[in-house]
Amino acid sequence: MRDNEKEDCTAGINAQGLERNRDKAWTDCKGIWNFQQSYFRKEEDFFRRLSGGQFPEVLFVTCSDSRVDPNLVTQSRPGELFIVRNVGKIIPPYDAIKDKNSVAAAIEYAVLKLRVSDIIICGHSNCGAMQVLYAEENEIVTMPHLRDWLHLAAPVRDIIMKHYSEATDEIRQRVTEEENVILQLYNIQTYPFVKKALNNGSLHLHGWYYNIGTGQAGFHPIRKVRTCASGFRYAALLDISVIYKLVLSLIVLSVTLCFRNLMDFLMVFVVTGIMVIAEMFNTTIEALASFILEKGGRRDGIPYTKGFRCITVTSALQIIGTWLKQFNGQGIIF
Repeated sequence: MRDNEKEDCTAGINAQGLERNRDKAWTDCKGIWNFQQSYFRKEEDFFRRLSGGQFPEVLFVTCSDSRVDPNLVTQSRPGELFIVRNVGKIIPPYDAIKDKNSVAAAIEYAVLKLRVSDIIICGHSNCGAMQVLYAEENEIVTMPHLRDWLHLAAPVRDIIMKHYSEATDEIRQRVTEEENVILQLYNIQTYPFVKKALNNGSLHLHGWYYNIGTGQAGFHPIRKVRTCASGFRYAALLDISVIYKLVLSLIVLSVTLCFRNLMDFLMVFVVTGIMVIAEMFNTTIEALASFILEKGGRRDGIPYTKGFRCITVTSALQIIGTWLKQFNGQGIIF
């Protein structure tokens, strides 16, 4: 970017009297300039088509956290996701906010106008909003809007304090983040048009948890299945890719070990087999959680999932895998 272009780029910002660092303003403006000169030019036809209208298939609800980038995480292109972001990825229950509920407006537009086929509610690790749930009143006295907004997630805090009171801070934070996703999955089903779309099979709900540090995103789709005698109507579907990855891991591990001896191979084979069974077991637990969600078996106003996420068999096997790595001196990663 030439000097005169740099001056033109930042002049408007300074002329408006905004208190902003000039170099930072130029950096942002340079990014826009680079986008226009490189990426946009290469994809000009794509953006021309995109300018005619949007047809996203997914409503993606997530946190305002600056570290969470839906398009980056999902590797999606412009126009593929209709994104709603707010502090804590909170979905107010239907009629909870009578006036100017922007989240409800976005859900209405996505489901009724854009006709999205999937809704993803994505939580994430180290969520600041979930930490503020446990803050003392005097710590947030200067943030009344934040306090009132997070009050919508208060049922999550109540459940955690009641059933996980002895958990470590790390476990409490993780469980709080995941339980909040469950609460929002429940809340969004209080919208009549969402419920109707779920019932006719045109809409599917998904709860995701994104770990910023590892890049992993676990997902458990909740889709309508036939109503059985007990009245349960939703079940979590097994992600077949999990088994595929585990089987592939077995092959890779076998090659890595170079069949050093039969016992090493059998050990890896047995542990990997157990992991496959563990994933299927965990999926069954998720299905039960979905059953509870639909059946109305809740405590303190939200689905009661105590014990579902404290520790899974897979987590235990990951610990065993770490021990095997140290014991054998091999590059074993589960």
